[in-house]
Amino acid sequence: VSALTKLGFKKADLTTIQNAVEDEYSKAIAELNVVYPQMTEEQEKQAAAQAEAKHRQLKRPQLLKLNPMHLPQLKRLLPMHKLT
Repeated sequence: VSALTKLGFKKADLTTIQNAVEDEYSKAIAELNVVYPQMTEEQEKQAAAQAEAKHRQLKRPQLLKLNPMHLPQLKRLLPMHKLT
C-alpha cells in the first residue's frame, strides 16, 4: 500500500483498488467452487466408508468357486485332499 502512495495514489484510489481486488477475488473463488467443488463433510464420510468397505472386501479371502463337473479331474490332480 505504501508503494502505491509513493506513486501518487490517494486514499480514495487505494480503497477503489482494494474493493476491485476483493471483488475479483470473490469471483475467482466462486468460479473455482463451480469448477472444483469441495466435498461436504457428509460426502467425505461416505467416501471414507466406501473405501473402508472395499478394503475389507479385498482383505477377505476369496473362496474358490468350483464347477462340479471339474471335481473328478481335481480329485485326480490332488489325491491327498478331500474334495467334496
